Amino acid sequence: GGEREFEFEIIKRKILERKMDLAPYESYLAVAEKGLLKPTAGGGFGVERLIRFLTGKKHIREVTLFPRIPGEKIVL
Repeated sequence: GGEREFEFEIIKRKILERKMDLAPYESYLAVAEKGLLKPTAGGGFGVERLIRFLTGKKHIREVTLFPRIPGEKIVL
């Protein structure tokens, strides 16, 4: 999971550090500047992992259409 930034100064600093344009984020930054953003966090559970759990398979590669396993050759 991950926590989202909600403090205006931190959000603005990170946008500028990445040399991104502030314009597309003006409305979001306005809300953040007023202190209206609340701390939030989230997480994801991939479809393949859910299917693996539901089917009782031991490895995700058994339920992935195109598995990518580190160290294994990719056949095209």
